[in-house]
Amino acid sequence: NAEDFPFGDGQAEGAKISQSEQSALEQDKLQIGGRLFGELIYVDRLGPQAIDVTRNPYSIWLYGDAKLREEVRMFARGKFGFDPTLAPQARSTAEFDELKFSFPARKSVFFTIGKQKIKWGSGRFWNPTDFANALKRDPLLTEDRRAGVNLIKAHVPLGKANLYAIPLLEGVSSTSQLGFAGRAEIPV
Repeated sequence: NAEDFPFGDGQAEGAKISQSEQSALEQDKLQIGGRLFGELIYVDRLGPQAIDVTRNPYSIWLYGDAKLREEVRMFARGKFGFDPTLAPQARSTAEFDELKFSFPARKSVFFTIGKQKIKWGSGRFWNPTDFANALKRDPLLTEDRRAGVNLIKAHVPLGKANLYAIPLLEGVSSTSQLGFAGRAEIPV
């Protein structure tokens, strides 16, 4: 996964990038982008508990990816929402999905610290390896809209294998509450 190699080449063994791609990577110190998403929801239920609801929520996701030094990166992604059909005090929302800082130690252990999305496995309806998230993914949505989890990720590439160690910091106020996770990716 390219997110696991934010400052290395992230390429499989033997794969190379061109000189023009390398110079473009060196010049891109800050990337900013986003996406706008709007919905129109109408619910009309008949019967003894009849309801008639119209909602029109809009969401904008903005991100910034800064290459601070050669191998040090900072990434932030926030979600801002607005729904004109709600009461004035509930119309707007704002939250960080991710706010993480990445750096290597001697180019052999790669650390990512902060609020970050983490998902192990590819299941959509049932994913037993998605244990680091407190909230379950909504299987009816086409994308994962959960916010990230506060954690530290240490990644050690070993040839074609990868090792991960993760202390979970979400909701922790003392060291006795720390949770730990580990993962080994070994190609066969």
